[in-house]
Amino acid sequence: MLRLSNYITIGNLKFRWINDIQIKSSWKELTDTCVIKIPRNIRLKNIKIQDVIKRGDAVSVWVGYNDELQLVFKGYVTGIKPSMPIEITCQDEMWNL
Repeated sequence: MLRLSNYITIGNLKFRWINDIQIKSSWKELTDTCVIKIPRNIRLKNIKIQDVIKRGDAVSVWVGYNDELQLVFKGYVTGIKPSMPIEITCQDEMWNL
């Protein structure tokens, strides 16, 4: 039986709970992009998660089955939308340019 697994790091924050993740990678585009959606009501020691994640934080996204994970995206946070759920947009290393 296969069970979908994920592991995401944003800055010093590490977590496994997401609502949705979309990764776009194409040879037609100059940059790879990633959109991570996480629950809005999550708090870390009474601090809202959108106050912890900042623009420019490093991002790594690992996904796989049964905890056999592979790195599928590495980049930086380019924006945060405090909607319901929180939407974190990211770009790959091209963001540095």
